[in-house]
Formats: sequence, C-alpha cells, structure tokens
Amino acid sequence: MKSVILIVAGLLVGYLSATMAISQRAASSVEPKAGIWHDIANDADDNIDPYLRASYASLGWLLPAQGEDQLMEANTDSDGSALDGDCRYLISGKSPRTRWWQIAIVGNEDEGADNDPRARPDAISSEAMIAEADGQYRLNISRTAVPGNWISPGNREDFRLVMTLRREDPAMTGDAEPPTVARLACD
Repeated sequence: MKSVILIVAGLLVGYLSATMAISQRAASSVEPKAGIWHDIANDADDNIDPYLRASYASLGWLLPAQGEDQLMEANTDSDGSALDGDCRYLISGKSPRTRWWQIAIVGNEDEGADNDPRARPDAISSEAMIAEADGQYRLNISRTAVPGNWISPGNREDFRLVMTLRREDPAMTGDAEPPTVARLACD
C-alpha cells in the first residue's frame, strides 16, 4: 500500500512540476512588442522554444505555420490595468497589412465562456470589422451589446486579448502596429 501511495505522489509531483515549468518557461519566452502587446508566436525562426510548443500542446492548440501567422497577446489595458469583465473597453488602431486578422477574448481555460453558438461574440475578424474611411477601426468590449464593432467577455471575470495576424504573402512582412486598449468605464 505504501508503494502505491509513493508512486501516486511521485506522479502527482512530476506532473505539477512539468506543468509549472512549461507555463513559467513559456511565459518567459514571450517577447514584448510595443506597449501592452506581446508576441506569443510566431517568427520565421527554426529555433522555436520547446516550452512554447509544449504550452500550445497543453492548451490543445497547434502552433501556426512558421512565418505565416503572428499571435500577439495583451493582459492589460493601455494604462497597465488588468482586463476586467465588468469594464467596458475601446480597442482602436489602424488595420494591419495582412490577408486576415482577428481579435479574440480568451479566458483562463475558457472559464466563463458562453458555449451556446448563438451567444454573444467573443471574437471578430477583419472580414466582419467595420473600418473607418481612413483605415482605422474601433472595437468595443462590454457585456452588453453596443452599436458598431463589438465583442463580449461573456461571464469571464478576467480575460486577455489575442490578436492573430495571417500573412500568406511575402509582401505582407513587417510588424503591424498593435492597437490601443482604452478602459472606458466599469460597472
């Protein structure tokens, strides 16, 4: 009986230490971009950190093809405050020179997400985004619907933003200017 307890304890400690190493090492391999946005992946580099690969695999995601997609993440608004589901935000910026792009709200292990396909949208892509005449866009984040471009954090208390840029043409290289995330008000 003691050996079974020791084996189970060893497996549990091994699993927890591997999970912690992957998450901490993957987080430390993220490179800051301008302001609040950080690269999650993906440069056209053959030496992608194995911890980043393991972090993606633990979420059930595949890394994008090298050099094709770039993923950026923001955990705070432009003033440095954590993103809060009870607050309203305005994301604004210039449309990136990419074939396709998307901004999505992501929670911790999708906690608080609406699983009903008819539920409030938690992502918007360039195909659905209504842009201004000068190429600028404005995207509202709030629990309640607002006119124009809008996505909702659902029931999530805290969340992060993930921006995906798809470049399938070598002429579309170069870094996109990340948008600003302004907190408007909190309930």
